[in-house]
Amino acid sequence: MSSPPRSRCVVFSDIDGTLVHYLKHMKVSGSVVEVHPSNFSYVPGSSSAEDRADGGQMAPLEPSSQPPSAEAADGFPGSETSYREETSGAVPLEALPPSSTGLVGYVPASLKDDVNALKDSCGARFVLVSGARWPTVRGRADALPRAEAYVSEGGGRIFYRNEDNEWTEDLQWRRVHGSDDEAQDPPVLREPLRQLAAQLREHGVTIDDKSYETMFRVPNGIDQWPVDLPPGVSVTTNLGHTDVSLETAGKGNATRYLMEQFGVPRSAACCLCDDDNDLPMMREVGIAFVVQCTSESVAALCRESASSSTNTSNDGRICCVAMPKGGPAGTVAAVASAKRWLASAAVGAS
Repeated sequence: MSSPPRSRCVVFSDIDGTLVHYLKHMKVSGSVVEVHPSNFSYVPGSSSAEDRADGGQMAPLEPSSQPPSAEAADGFPGSETSYREETSGAVPLEALPPSSTGLVGYVPASLKDDVNALKDSCGARFVLVSGARWPTVRGRADALPRAEAYVSEGGGRIFYRNEDNEWTEDLQWRRVHGSDDEAQDPPVLREPLRQLAAQLREHGVTIDDKSYETMFRVPNGIDQWPVDLPPGVSVTTNLGHTDVSLETAGKGNATRYLMEQFGVPRSAACCLCDDDNDLPMMREVGIAFVVQCTSESVAALCRESASSSTNTSNDGRICCVAMPKGGPAGTVAAVASAKRWLASAAVGAS
């Protein structure tokens, strides 16, 4: 497989909680307006006084208010939905196709146009980076902005899509994880993850490893590990889940690999994100635009960055800016912020 074309700059974006939002999460950081069965809008809430204490950098979604799991969110309609006329500042939404479990996610209706404008203005490449399994990412591809690379399993697998909408996996990246073969159908979990998943099941822990190769998920998280983690395995959290991955995978490693493939330095790379599992990706880029702080660790980093005198990362330090409003409004603001940053003299764009 040939390397992807080189580029001047690149935007990496998480999906769930960053581009795609769920009803229960949106109800925390704002209100949802329905004016027609197929026309939904999101009205962002105002930041609290505590949020504004650091200069308005913090998003209104506080970690303590975060629902335990995106999988628990329901779709429209229902008593959770507010029925009223669309108000000023509302963000029109589009519904994604339901997942295999019936879960419905929503994106800003302008998302594709906004990302295309970002790419056109800066000559940027756009990369989707998700902790979801590959079939889920592929199934959402048409509903999301077109990307130059699609990263699934939290960095474990990378795919490209040509003009004929044919998909190819990055076999060079597969070899980094010790595999010279194409994926089996259905995919098979690799060692040492397979053995660890079996041990956890023996202790009564619920494991989701269907169609995963380089990671598995513990829905709703895990507080105490009944077994020791084997070498070569790392753990992150994502909207209340616990993701267990090969150390060679991870969003940070995949981000660094693609930056090398695209020929883009850190000073010309940024990301859109929201949660703990995005931290490795945030370390690799010049700046991270946080749609909403869904963990205390990300919130703390945003406070630290807000008090810093620099506006780009250096020597591995994470530089991040939280959007003043979360939810879909935060998504729109983050894309606009990335566009302005990439067009600035800091990345040498004309």
